[in-house]
Amino acid sequence: MDLEQETQVLDALEPELEGQEEPEKENRKQASANDGDKTQTLLYRLWLKSQKRKPKNGRDRAKDSGEEGPDEEDTPEPTFAQQASVISDAKQTAWLENSTGDAILDLWQQWVLAYKVKGQKYDPFSEIEPQEQPQDPEAPEASESSEEAEKAEELPKKEGEDERDQMMAELQQAAQVRRAHKQLDEGESNKNALLYFWLSKDVMTVWMFAFPPLSGGMEMTVDAIDARLEGMGINFGINRDLILQAVSKRMYFKLLPIAKGQPPVDGIDGRLENCREMTVKLEEEADEEQNVYHSINQITRVVKGTPLFRAIPPVEMQMGINVQGGPVRGKTAKPVMMPKIPNTQVSPDGSMLVSAIDGYLTFENNHFLVKTLLVINGDVDYSMGNLEHSGDILIYGDICEGLVIRSTGSVEVRGMVESAQIYAKKNITLGKGINGNLTGRLEAQGEIRSNFIENCEVVAAGDIYANSILWSNISCGGSLHVTTGRGTIIGGQLAVIRNVDAKLIGNGSNRYTKFVIGSTPQIVEKQRDLEQQVADIQKRLREVLKDLEFLKRQKSLDEDHTRIMGKLRLEKPLLQMKERQKLSELGEVCEIIHNSNKGRIRCDVLHSGTSISIGSASIVVTSTYYKCNIYYWEDEVVIGTC
Repeated sequence: MDLEQETQVLDALEPELEGQEEPEKENRKQASANDGDKTQTLLYRLWLKSQKRKPKNGRDRAKDSGEEGPDEEDTPEPTFAQQASVISDAKQTAWLENSTGDAILDLWQQWVLAYKVKGQKYDPFSEIEPQEQPQDPEAPEASESSEEAEKAEELPKKEGEDERDQMMAELQQAAQVRRAHKQLDEGESNKNALLYFWLSKDVMTVWMFAFPPLSGGMEMTVDAIDARLEGMGINFGINRDLILQAVSKRMYFKLLPIAKGQPPVDGIDGRLENCREMTVKLEEEADEEQNVYHSINQITRVVKGTPLFRAIPPVEMQMGINVQGGPVRGKTAKPVMMPKIPNTQVSPDGSMLVSAIDGYLTFENNHFLVKTLLVINGDVDYSMGNLEHSGDILIYGDICEGLVIRSTGSVEVRGMVESAQIYAKKNITLGKGINGNLTGRLEAQGEIRSNFIENCEVVAAGDIYANSILWSNISCGGSLHVTTGRGTIIGGQLAVIRNVDAKLIGNGSNRYTKFVIGSTPQIVEKQRDLEQQVADIQKRLREVLKDLEFLKRQKSLDEDHTRIMGKLRLEKPLLQMKERQKLSELGEVCEIIHNSNKGRIRCDVLHSGTSISIGSASIVVTSTYYKCNIYYWEDEVVIGTC
């Protein structure tokens, strides 16, 4: 400070220095000058007041009593700067003894006693912290929500706690200053209600804390609060009702949120929605004796173009407004990204991910996959249920009794098949075989290969290969090969279009075994069906030609007849094309039946009790033959030798 200011300070201190010796006055003036601009602070005035109350040192007491004082020099009194420096070390000083501790609580107690305030509780945060609600022990939902709330409270809130701690520290400092003003009883302006404002770091909340007026001071007013808010630039979200309530109810020693901004609404990221249910479904199949649960769909079949995932667009973020009227940004929503899954493609409009092939949807190694080959690494039992797949199926385990497997490709089973039904558009391969128990069925439009076939219905458009066939009904559109392993065919009815090769046919017990060579029930049924279809097409074609001929003879046609004639002209070529197609298929079937007498049976041993039909001829074997070659010759079945 300059000399003029220092002189004014010292002149102001003159009444307090009255009655002291001149050397002491000079020393104090010099100390004050050394302390610089600290003489203008409240702490200095407290220190100066404490110096007036302190007892005199030994030399001064000796002079007053007329006695000779001690020879040694007394320790010089510390200056204000020296004593004030200990504040940073949190040490107690005599002149600050009333400025430490919980100053807010101290002022609240004095206010309650001075104004006889009743029903007040010291709780500065009561207006912003919700009170605990009593819980109903019989309400489980309330209990669960309380547990979740407790867990949420355990989450770290370091940033908010740091800001609150800083706020309370500043309030304690303000309370200490307020208490010091009361001790010094200074000025009328220091007696008025003291308003303290705190703007949060995110500029979204303004807190107000009011200290009550000292004796004779003015209460807080709405105008004073508005003036302070205007000075801080607060113009949005001001809670007028809370301000009026704070003034009317004298809400001192309460931390009040008198202004709140409008928080932003975070955007919601785009997401993928599964269009195919991967959950397990249980369907009950009625049975006369018991309820059997078979259809449990764990495999999600898909065809080309089947929607797999739907893209849900993001929800855009909405801007917020802080208490100073400024914009507040929220979390920006992220657009959805289509996953890269093999055998899939994005729909033309970009809203869906669809399958590019016929197959099945599976989840492996945290990724969705669309495959054509369905691999079952274990058994197909009731926990998995019936399978229907657009593609090939590979089963490493067994197939339990009563289940149905359908495939648009081939089916390969490495294990055993128990009274199950397997349908394939291509081939069927059984590693161990099938015991159908008179209910099992194999049906393929290609080949069938099995270790053994027992008590089963088998239909194949191609060849059939087996080590043994026992008591089964076989329909083979190609040749039947039973030459490996035991190579045995015993019992049942076997219809084969071409040739039969086996080691042993029949047995010594004359078990009935029937062979039909050159035709199968399916061929005969197909012939009848094609003949009926051709007859129907030709009948309709004759009607169309007759109607067209009639309409052509008419001199003029109205609108309805013109429309009918147009339809008939379109229908005519379609019927002619269908007729040619069906006649071609019928010709192929008739050729197969016509050549039915060209099939043969070769075997090492042929037992009696076997019935053989080739073309229009048939024979029943009455004795045992070895190294047989059975064929059709001149309307008879001949048993020759190889």
